[in-house]
Amino acid sequence: FHEHVFLERHLTEFPSSGPVRHFMQLVVTGLSKNPYLTVAQKREHIAWFREYFEKKRSILERAES
Repeated sequence: FHEHVFLERHLTEFPSSGPVRHFMQLVVTGLSKNPYLTVAQKREHIAWFREYFEKKRSILERAES
């Protein structure tokens, strides 16, 4: 049960503050409330966002400055 609900531990690889962190906190909150996805599917969603934001890192850094 705790693996379905407490997903915040997967946020360690994201920035500690800023818009990406806020967005990912919302994603994790939504995933934790979704009873229809498996734990593996929830982890896959988080991994997809991690890869997406990593690919867009240069764009995000330019937008913040």
